[in-house]
Amino acid sequence: MSNDLQRTREWYLARKAKITASECYVLLNNSKVPMTEEELAAYKAANPKSRVTTKEVPFSQSTYTYLDEKIAEAYMPDNAFIEFTEDYKYDTKAMQWGTYWEEEARNRYSQEMGYEVLDAPFIPLKGFEKHAGGSPDGIVRGERGIIEIKNPFNPATHLKYYQFEKPEDLLNEVPQYYVQCVYNMICVERELGERIDFCDFISFDARTSASKQLKVLRIPKDEAMEALLIERTDLAVQYMKQQFEKINNIQMICK
Repeated sequence: MSNDLQRTREWYLARKAKITASECYVLLNNSKVPMTEEELAAYKAANPKSRVTTKEVPFSQSTYTYLDEKIAEAYMPDNAFIEFTEDYKYDTKAMQWGTYWEEEARNRYSQEMGYEVLDAPFIPLKGFEKHAGGSPDGIVRGERGIIEIKNPFNPATHLKYYQFEKPEDLLNEVPQYYVQCVYNMICVERELGERIDFCDFISFDARTSASKQLKVLRIPKDEAMEALLIERTDLAVQYMKQQFEKINNIQMICK
């Protein structure tokens, strides 16, 4: 029960130059900037004892670095992009391990939960189709849910996940995975036109004792996080469009 729709040439190209669910957590990073005189005066009036003179704004430098990488992908020919992606970006031992065990994890999840899991391709985020999307590891048939599989390379990491009891545990300990689950839920919900109620976060490690190999943590719909991610996606796409326009208007040869 492997997901045959992912890790193909077509899948990589569908993700090209797009913000993806697995990386979009960087959109939540902020930076601090000085308040304007008007903002500072208003803040001091409300908080006379405070010495704060800065405010947080989207985004951090790491966010812009990520978005600049997405912009650069747009200017790469497809063959060059595929070569770069396969040879450099996604070819680590940990990623190879995760891919190798994904099918077994999906099978065990289906057996334990009694669910049929459908393959899922890269799904463009409606409203931002040209710039964002996600790839859930499967859609749970008839249950309005999706799955996200992790096969940690380090067994200790799996046991850490195994101890998670609440969605907040994932959010607090590994926020990028929580955000990935929520973003994929948004993508699938908008694509199917029906509410997605949950994402089952799955951790699997065949090296662990049989009773501890599989962990399923249900992440319910989080409307507040969804709204924040859509807001940040909109801001990110605005930045990308501005950069595209700037780059396209620059002359190749300066005289």
